[in-house]
Amino acid sequence: NLKDLVPDMSSSSDTVILDCLTVMANNLIFHSDVDVENATQAEIDSLEKRILEMDEDIFKFDYTYELWKILAENEIINIEILTKENFHLIINNRNPKTDCKKSVTNRTLINFPLNELSKKVKGLKLNKDKWVSHVCSLLDLNKGSISKHGYKKDENKIFYDFFCVK
Repeated sequence: NLKDLVPDMSSSSDTVILDCLTVMANNLIFHSDVDVENATQAEIDSLEKRILEMDEDIFKFDYTYELWKILAENEIINIEILTKENFHLIINNRNPKTDCKKSVTNRTLINFPLNELSKKVKGLKLNKDKWVSHVCSLLDLNKGSISKHGYKKDENKIFYDFFCVK
């Protein structure tokens, strides 16, 4: 969100130059589910529309912060390594400010919320596999464990209200 990156820009200047829009658009294309080289014109048009309409974040900060609090309260993550800001960046397909590879302290319980988030990513027509790979690489997790262990069971009840699971 530009206004968060450049707070109160209206009082300091009349113009803001955005130098990295092509990089941002490239990242959005890369993380989409469209094979650009072999896509039909309709697929390209749909991708263009999604990019133009897309908010910068897949998940809003309030949402990721509430999930981060559940993870922290249940000692699933080390909050000194995985801050709420870094968690928000990772979950939104961006790189954290610091290395977060040693941040997950319960590698089993993290799978359920990541599996639920991956379903939401797929529902937004983004590339679920690329999203899972990105998150797993930054948190040093096994990509296969998310789908293999991320299902409904008693130990995951702590997440049911958050994800509206019955």
